[in-house]
Amino acid sequence: MRLRRFLGFIVLLVLILGNSSCRETPAPKLQKKPDFEIRRLTAASQIPKLNQPVAVLLLGSDSRSEDFGGRSDAIILAYINPATRRATLVSFPRDSRLAIPGRGVRKINDAMAFGGPQLAARAIESYSGIKINYYAAATFKGFIRMIDRLGGLQITIEKSINDRWAGAFLPAGAQRLHGGQVLAYSRARHIPGGD
Repeated sequence: MRLRRFLGFIVLLVLILGNSSCRETPAPKLQKKPDFEIRRLTAASQIPKLNQPVAVLLLGSDSRSEDFGGRSDAIILAYINPATRRATLVSFPRDSRLAIPGRGVRKINDAMAFGGPQLAARAIESYSGIKINYYAAATFKGFIRMIDRLGGLQITIEKSINDRWAGAFLPAGAQRLHGGQVLAYSRARHIPGGD
C-alpha cells in the first residue's frame, strides 16, 4: 500500500515540479476539460525560491469523467524542503473525519465533491495548520495519461494480483506497466494486505 501511495506522489510531483504552466489565474476555458490540474492555491502564493519549503496537496479524484466533481480517494500532503533535499509525506485516509469549512464534520474525501480541490485544501490547511502553496489533482484519465507520458512504470510485483473490482490482473515479477495497468494496480484492494 505504501508503494502505491508513493507511486502516485512521484508521478504528481514530477508533473508539479516539471510543469511550467502553474499560474495565478485560471487557464483559458477549453472545449475539453483537463483531466489533471496543477494550480497555486491562492493568487497571493509566490513561486518559492529554491531554498524555501513548499507544501503541495496531492489529490486523486475518483471521477471517471473529465471533471473534479468526485471525491478525493487519494489525499497526500507533501512538504518539500529543497534546502535539506527532503520531502515529508502525510497520507490522509479517505474516510478520516474532520471539519470541512461550511459543511461540518464529514469524511475528508467529501470535501472535493462539495467544493473541488480548493475546499479540500482549505480543510487540510485548517486541520494541519500548514499553509498549502499548491494542489495537484488528477482524475482516473489524468492518472493514466501521466503514466503513459512517462513511458509506463517499471515495477516488481511480489505476488500476482487478481482483483476483478479494480480490473487488476497482474502476474508476479518485474514488468513495465502502462497507465491503465498502473491505475488498476493502485486501486487493487480486494487482495491480501489491500486497503
